[in-house]
Amino acid sequence: ANAKAMEADRRYTARSPEQGFYRLYMAHNHHMLTYAAMMTGQSALALRTIREMVADIPLEFFKANPFADGFMAMPLEVLMRFGRWDEVLAEPAFPDFVPISRALQHYARAVAHAAKDDVPSALKEQAAFLEARARVPKEAFFGNNTGSDVLDVAESFMRGEILFRSGKIEEGLASLREAGAREDKLRYDEPPD
Repeated sequence: ANAKAMEADRRYTARSPEQGFYRLYMAHNHHMLTYAAMMTGQSALALRTIREMVADIPLEFFKANPFADGFMAMPLEVLMRFGRWDEVLAEPAFPDFVPISRALQHYARAVAHAAKDDVPSALKEQAAFLEARARVPKEAFFGNNTGSDVLDVAESFMRGEILFRSGKIEEGLASLREAGAREDKLRYDEPPD
């Protein structure tokens, strides 16, 4: 259904280059197909679709619509889901005008370094995450949740991965459970924020 919706959006875009707010819904169709692909283990489809989603959103739209900020980081989520750590680390830095995505990039990089058993680099990225997070406006939203609530999940998850890889197994597992509990408290959204 989402693949059909994406094709309809392509035809619509060819006729009407300015979509306004509908641009976000066009991204939603890609996002849903990506999640379906991730849930069924189709990494190539998931990554191709999410990269297409981000590429289809003009930078001007990101600049003019802060609520779209987090979408720029979504390819990192796909790469993380499939354990493609080197690709996470190879992604170019996001621009300053997407502070949620910049924070999420440091989170993803920290988890990637931890997964590769490079705890010192993971700790550096954790510090960079905290600095980047401090620059996210308090009123920032991503999806149906505050940027702060989404970043709380990321922070707990990242801390858990680093603690676990540092040999602090029980502390790491406790932080990962905290991340899960925080995620469970997020407001409903499809796909999840």
